[in-house]
Amino acid sequence: MKFSLILSTVLLTTPVIAAEYEGKNIDNQKFPAKAYYQKTGGVYDVMVEFKGNRAILHFTDDSQVILNLGTPRISDLNNIIGYGRIGFIPINRGFSFGLESGDSNNEIGSPTPRTAEDVWRIQLDPKNL
Repeated sequence: MKFSLILSTVLLTTPVIAAEYEGKNIDNQKFPAKAYYQKTGGVYDVMVEFKGNRAILHFTDDSQVILNLGTPRISDLNNIIGYGRIGFIPINRGFSFGLESGDSNNEIGSPTPRTAEDVWRIQLDPKNL
């Protein structure tokens, strides 16, 4: 019992790290952005919200995608890289679970998508920070 509680805590806990740009904490704020999704080739107008090593893309239809950031320290506002797949929610840096039916990789504990297709590139306007 004690071992499973410790294991659960280790698997579900991620370090507390704030997303930052030029030393400034930008966590828990929404910014207008463009998001390019490699899989579809689409460019989307979104609001992006940073939470540590994650970015949440809020779309105009009220849907959202949660991405794992390549790094929470953002150095280039035109090239913020995130990894994620529509229908997947990250548990921690290495694992996620899928919500899409019929997907064989939708079990809890599936590896977080990191294929070329699962790359998102976010662009922010520095005037909005």
